[in-house]
Amino acid sequence: MPDRKLDKNNEPTDNSDESLLSQVRGTRKDVSASIARSLGNLKTSLEERNSGGDDFIETRILEARRDLSESKTKIASLARIRELIFGLQDGLISTVVLVSSVYGATSDNGLTIIAGLAGALGGTVSMSAGSFLSSRAEKEVLESQINIELTKFMEDPSKQIDQLVAALTTDGLTEEEAFSITETMAKNEDVLIRTVIEKELGLSLDEVSVPWKDAVVMGISFLLGTAVPILPYLMINGPIVVAISIAATGLGLFAMGVGKSRFTKRNPIMSGIDILSIGILAATAGYFFLGTFHDRILPAIIGG
Repeated sequence: MPDRKLDKNNEPTDNSDESLLSQVRGTRKDVSASIARSLGNLKTSLEERNSGGDDFIETRILEARRDLSESKTKIASLARIRELIFGLQDGLISTVVLVSSVYGATSDNGLTIIAGLAGALGGTVSMSAGSFLSSRAEKEVLESQINIELTKFMEDPSKQIDQLVAALTTDGLTEEEAFSITETMAKNEDVLIRTVIEKELGLSLDEVSVPWKDAVVMGISFLLGTAVPILPYLMINGPIVVAISIAATGLGLFAMGVGKSRFTKRNPIMSGIDILSIGILAATAGYFFLGTFHDRILPAIIGG
């Protein structure tokens, strides 16, 4: 956890949060007032329920729980955009380099298609397996860290509680407020343990990563990516097919960037250009590497 200091208004002043604080500082009073109104309404509803009122508070709590569940599901889905982007980009770039190189060496559509399909199937299996194994390894490491923290809590809860109070004061609460909140949470051991783990490790006990789902997304996205540079060789003959395949791949990379902007809220054009530029650099490097291997390295190996 980074070292952060508090100014006289209990505002965090570390550099990593400065830009965020500058954006919200102007509306902090309005936000504080809104929070105060919400808490006031909730307190009134609790008092009404305790005095025999209607079940309005139960409805609000149920709605809040449903919203939380939906938000967690949405976050879990969005977290797989990494596999989606990785698979699509790798499928597009690796395949366009492969089929362009094979066609340049053979000028044969049939051999190029076979090579492309072989690369697509092999890459799909490899990428899916790699994604599954890496996601599972990450999951196991996180679970191990959580278990270590749970063991520490059971062995010396007072130290963990002290660290929680320190974390809350770092976030901007006074020591009295942090102690009061910790004291309240200590009445429910599960809540306290969850908060300690989230504050100290930055981890959640709620599982988000599901290795087999990551593998499926990675495999399907890679396979879809490979289809774009291969399709022109199924429909067009002659050297022009190489240029068309490369153009289709570039269009696919640009479209992928535009699609990504729906989730990142970036400018669609700039997002498309960003991924297209990286793809061009990667494809160019791969093409020249394969050309060097075919023209110089391979003959030297065979001749030796």
